[in-house]
Amino acid sequence: MEKFDFNSKKYIILLVVICLLFFILIIKAFDYLPETQSNNNIQNNNQVVVDNNYTEPAENDYSSADEDSENNKTGEIVYNESDILNETPSGEKIEEIKAPEGVGVESESADMAENAETVKTPELTPQEKAKNALEKADKFKKEGNLKEALTEYQKIQDLVSDKDLVASSYEGIANLYAISKRYGTALSYAIKAYNLSPTSAREILLARLYYKTGDLEKATKRVNNVLHRDFSEDR
Repeated sequence: MEKFDFNSKKYIILLVVICLLFFILIIKAFDYLPETQSNNNIQNNNQVVVDNNYTEPAENDYSSADEDSENNKTGEIVYNESDILNETPSGEKIEEIKAPEGVGVESESADMAENAETVKTPELTPQEKAKNALEKADKFKKEGNLKEALTEYQKIQDLVSDKDLVASSYEGIANLYAISKRYGTALSYAIKAYNLSPTSAREILLARLYYKTGDLEKATKRVNNVLHRDFSEDR
């Protein structure tokens, strides 16, 4: 019985020693644990600080960074165009130099005068001026501006001696006075127009004006002349 107790005590003591050793090992392990955790916490905190201060670069920053890296490889110094344009050497101020007053003015005026001479339209002939006046007079008459039309018709008589153009001006004046119901004056101009260049239209105008002035016999005669006129003779 004593042998069994001894053996039991020995096992008990051995188990106690083993438990003490195991407990000591656990304590030692806990001694190292806070240090590693604190280091991890410090690293995490540092990472958070870095992340908070980190800003993602813009797309242009990447491109500029890539260009700088490539230029650094070749050893070249690259300047931006805006930097070159805005750069002033040694801090000097660049002032615009103005030309003295009057310089270049004479040459510019001479060039303008020369260009004006080259662009100048050729002088119209009296015949062309008379035709232009006839067109203006007809236009004024259609617009009802009888005074201006009369002025243009009268210009033709001073410009040319061409029978057809002068006869057209007389015919136009006769129509203007007929519109104003001054049939006597209109008849005198219509006779001048027909005598210079007789046409059926001008003889019909005479017939109408004779009728308006009360001379029915002459009006009838003029109408008969037109009716009996051969088409080949009419212009």
